[in-house]
Amino acid sequence: MTRTAFVATLGGQPQVITFALDLLYARGVYPNLVLIVHLSRRNPRVRQALERLSQEFSRGQYKGKSCAYHTVEIRQDHHPLVDIRNAADAEEVWRTFHKVFTDLKVKHHVIHLSIAGGRRLMGHLAMSAATFLFDRSDHIWHLYTPDHIQEEVREGRRMHPRPTDGAQLIEVPFVPLGAIFPALRELAHASPSEIRALQMQWLDAMTRQRCRQVWSNLTARQKEVLRLLASGKTPKEVAQALHITLATVNSHKTVILAETRIAWGIPEGEWLDYRFLQDKFGPCLRELEGS
Repeated sequence: MTRTAFVATLGGQPQVITFALDLLYARGVYPNLVLIVHLSRRNPRVRQALERLSQEFSRGQYKGKSCAYHTVEIRQDHHPLVDIRNAADAEEVWRTFHKVFTDLKVKHHVIHLSIAGGRRLMGHLAMSAATFLFDRSDHIWHLYTPDHIQEEVREGRRMHPRPTDGAQLIEVPFVPLGAIFPALRELAHASPSEIRALQMQWLDAMTRQRCRQVWSNLTARQKEVLRLLASGKTPKEVAQALHITLATVNSHKTVILAETRIAWGIPEGEWLDYRFLQDKFGPCLRELEGS
């Protein structure tokens, strides 16, 4: 029997949980585990939302169906996290979702993630962790509630949607990179700062590869023009340095930029000038000259 978990972010609006869960029920999805991730209970609104939700899940059931209910309070250094105020706080939130998803996948759960509650950044961080850990069978949902209904149900004044409310679950497209490229799942064990460093290394490697591609397609004279432009000179200064006309420099520059468009996949209609060459080719100029 497939195990299904409903994981949701929560702020001060408890009805976002039950609205989303009811809409999943309407789709024929009946999670046997509901897991709510939230910031500190010391926040009165979070505490009241949790108290209101606990009334909906009694005796291990929800709407007459078996359903375990658990909450996860995000902590930092063993203390409840009050808000996401800096990069360290965001990293702790990411780690919390990483642990939640890892534990569920070890137990072979299909996960339905709702990102409608709480701080928007919580949803972004949850999606980031899901990218590495989710499989093709998992889902990410956003809850749409029409404006005129939001005020009516605010703060849990009504916990369940009516057919006429117009509330909808919108599936969020995402690519489960960890499932497609299993080696990437190793990144799920890294911190967000480590992942950012790896991303920068990857982008830097891609830039160097593109620079080499352009360089290999240029004549000796075009390489000389590119070298001077990449070193920070203007086209006029390049003309003076090489004792050629500005028109000749611009002719070489046109060829170089055309090769650059191909390497970077830049559309013809997008503006491109010698400053792009300085930005991209400057850092790898020494490597190109040695090739």
